[in-house]
Amino acid sequence: LWFRLNVFPIVIPPLRHRTEDIPAMVYHFIERKSKELKIRDLPSIAPAVLDKLQTYIWPGNVRELENLIERELILNQKNGNMDLLRFDAFTSITIPKKRESDKNRDADIQHLDDMISAHIEKALELSNGRIEGKNGAAEMLGLHPSTLRGRMRKLNIPHGRMRSNQISRT
Repeated sequence: LWFRLNVFPIVIPPLRHRTEDIPAMVYHFIERKSKELKIRDLPSIAPAVLDKLQTYIWPGNVRELENLIERELILNQKNGNMDLLRFDAFTSITIPKKRESDKNRDADIQHLDDMISAHIEKALELSNGRIEGKNGAAEMLGLHPSTLRGRMRKLNIPHGRMRSNQISRT
């Protein structure tokens, strides 16, 4: 069944990457949970609460947001104050906010093979192209020389005569 369903996968980004959807989801969950809890008059949201909800990173994703709204409706129903949702329990805790580095983190990620290639090439540069022996690249990287040569072949990093021919051409 998994392979049949996975023919056309649907990828939905996490809530922290689509904060512009939070207000619509909040109103949807208020409406839905109010019906479940048999609350006739839909409560409104206190000012600036949506901004606080949008700055939260939502590690529990959409389900966490849904549970938060249900909890707030239940607490407000018990208090008899159903005209305004303030999310006091939520806003009083320390809210981890999005960092600027989180927004740009995906842009900074390099392919692992590219990073390994750069690391191997740096070791080769420091060892003057020498792979094995004392002060060789394999020793620097903590690898057996044949393992290093295998990785270099896999990553298309020239070595030996191929490397010296390439260096002399440049």
